[in-house]
Amino acid sequence: MELPVVVGVDGSEPSLRAVDWAVDEAALHGVPLRLVYASLWERYEGPALAQALGKPTERERADAIVVSAAARAERRNPDVKISAEAVRADAVGALLREGRNASMVVVASRGRGGLAELLLGSVSLGVAARASCPVIVLRDGRAPGARTRAEQRIVLGVGDTTGEAAVRFAFQEAADRYACLHAVHAWRCPAPGTPHAPLTAAEPVGDLARHAADRVPVRDQGTPAADRVPPAPDRVPHAPDRVPTCDHEQQATDRLEEALRDAAREHPSVRVRRRPVEGGARTALLRAAAAADLLVVGARRRRGHLGLQLGRVAHAVLHHSACPVAVVPQRE
Repeated sequence: MELPVVVGVDGSEPSLRAVDWAVDEAALHGVPLRLVYASLWERYEGPALAQALGKPTERERADAIVVSAAARAERRNPDVKISAEAVRADAVGALLREGRNASMVVVASRGRGGLAELLLGSVSLGVAARASCPVIVLRDGRAPGARTRAEQRIVLGVGDTTGEAAVRFAFQEAADRYACLHAVHAWRCPAPGTPHAPLTAAEPVGDLARHAADRVPVRDQGTPAADRVPPAPDRVPHAPDRVPTCDHEQQATDRLEEALRDAAREHPSVRVRRRPVEGGARTALLRAAAAADLLVVGARRRRGHLGLQLGRVAHAVLHHSACPVAVVPQRE
């Protein structure tokens, strides 16, 4: 059974860019595309009020939104099999249900109801933090397919407990796109007198909170730590992987080798750059994302836990990444 790529639409410009991205992704993997619009507005407003005001009902608006989105998708790639539906449901709940039978769910970071000052909308956050399938959050206005396949770059965040699902997802994306995969693992030399343990992308929230103060440029002094986004380099170097210079960097290199070993064997054609990076995981991933086409991070899903399930680093990159972010769940 071919599981479709599901994309949430609401008629906004960000959601239409998400449609473009989802069409390309469905074509890339040879699977159908399903467009979903969800709203509960009519439950409160009712068609009578809309008619009395001389406005279209929410049902009519919903139908117009999905028809328009489906037409856009068909124009972008007529060969992709497309289905579309407007459902009377909460947007997060509807997309979570759709995700149970999907290869991935694609959402814009903000939609029609998003406030300009918010970095991430409630729908995209709710879906990314709870879905049972990979969720792609479109973070920027970069046109899909703006770079050739040979130029594309996938960044994978590797932590001490990064799940196999995220690694395999990243390798499959890189293989299908003929892209280079950059695997990033953050490490630190502990200060004298502190426990012998480097920080990584999957570190516990408490440890990250205690050690989140990266080197702060002069221009950022006085800025709250949560609002600091590190400057992006012009590019991520393609030079051969460096030789470790200390025990902690060697441990990070060994962790990368261990995490990537099985997937690398399954995808021998994928070009891989292993990047042990000194510093905080958030900083390392945001810098790498500045020159990437997709950033992949894992998210542990604990059985019986009904709330948001995102680590601190995943939460940070969803808010600040310069490229689309794939959140890949790993069941425990």
